[in-house]
Amino acid sequence: MKDSSGASDKLKLVLCPARRSRRRPMFYRWLWRRSWAAYPQGASPTSNPQVWNYVADANHVDKEDSGMLRIDQHFSDKTTAYLRYSADEADYTIPTGALNALAKTGTKLCMVEPLHVFSPSFAKRSQIRHQPEHLSRANLSSIPFTLGVSNLSPLTGSSTTDGDGTTFSYLDDMTWVKARHILKFGVETRRII
Repeated sequence: MKDSSGASDKLKLVLCPARRSRRRPMFYRWLWRRSWAAYPQGASPTSNPQVWNYVADANHVDKEDSGMLRIDQHFSDKTTAYLRYSADEADYTIPTGALNALAKTGTKLCMVEPLHVFSPSFAKRSQIRHQPEHLSRANLSSIPFTLGVSNLSPLTGSSTTDGDGTTFSYLDDMTWVKARHILKFGVETRRII
């Protein structure tokens, strides 16, 4: 495996290449051939003639793009506001033995926050947020089913997992300072879709 730093690792699987042909119904013969095809051929023998080693190079690729924009506005000495927008998207390719796993994530955030200071002892703040998120994962496999053989690495069939979510939130609070006491009260509403 190679990561973004250039380091390299080796994947090592223990495989059993002994394939005995037996008379089976057609489906079982197809299943047997398809299952063994998912396991690559061994590269070097071990002390057990039934077991071979498999060593391969693979890349672990991470690609992530992110950015943020913030705009501050001073309307007066007592009233300010800011707008913030940020986005982050990432793609990952991860080798998992004889399979590959892909993952894509994306997050965006848009937020507006005005602040008004009525007096040195009383201030009011509001905040509106919108945050959509997306997640997609895929396991790439050469077989359409899950296969487990004792003493071998298990193989899973191709599968995907997708998720989308959006969060809307509104926050409104006030801060009041009296002598050595600070009182803060307000409301926060959050809706997750």
